[in-house]
Amino acid sequence: MAGESAEHAARRMRERAERLHRAADLWERGAEGERRTAEALAALPAHEWTVFHDVPWPGRARANIDHVAVGPTGVFVIDAKHWSGSVTVRDGVLRQNGYRRDKTVSGAVDASTAVHSLLPAVRREDVRPVLCFARDEPLKELIGSVVVTSTAALADELHRRPLVFPPEGRQRVAWELELRLRGEARRPATAGAGSRRAAPPSRTNRRRRRGSQSLVSAVVGGSLAIGAVGIGFSRPEVFQEFGHAFVSLIGDDAEQRDDEPVKKRKGSERKKDRQAK
Repeated sequence: MAGESAEHAARRMRERAERLHRAADLWERGAEGERRTAEALAALPAHEWTVFHDVPWPGRARANIDHVAVGPTGVFVIDAKHWSGSVTVRDGVLRQNGYRRDKTVSGAVDASTAVHSLLPAVRREDVRPVLCFARDEPLKELIGSVVVTSTAALADELHRRPLVFPPEGRQRVAWELELRLRGEARRPATAGAGSRRAAPPSRTNRRRRRGSQSLVSAVVGGSLAIGAVGIGFSRPEVFQEFGHAFVSLIGDDAEQRDDEPVKKRKGSERKKDRQAK
């Protein structure tokens, strides 16, 4: 049928555009969830809490962690969510519109484990995973070690927990975490774990290095020669002594080279005499 192929191509393009539109909506909702979570964290006392936003996921080249908060009650690794529909926790199971979301819970645990790997001096139970949903109604639940809350209750949930760090300890943990996170941000994506040894110089680099050394030697030699000529014009007797010393040095070197074949011949002749005997 005429125009069938063009109609099929147009339908595929519209389907692709719809998928891209849905993906863009999800990214926008995620960004809005992170913004609202950041605003909720801003309610924490600034002199007691240090908050990091959008930090690299330790050990993963292309993954980020939404927020990390360090305060008197511990280190909290926060995954911000902006889900539509109902969000419930019943019998230790997280559900969205009735569907289980177990991967979301395990992902929050993985993120807190990765952050704890940067803080070996901190107890594992003091680095807590948090799922924070952008919602106006309070939400306070616990799934294993995962704190499930909402933006309306986040600051209160973090601040009311039992004290873990004294002021000096909390600052030390925050400084250490900041340094480690900066190191993760600078780490190349292709670097393997534990690869600290520098690669040996390539053959091209070795040739360049030898060429540079030869060039330096030539420049130094030329400078000495120019200096010697200048001395010769100003003080001829010094130049004359320098010439004698140079000729003597060359002669000694030539004589030494001439002696080497003789020594080799004498050694070979002595070897032949021993064999003949």
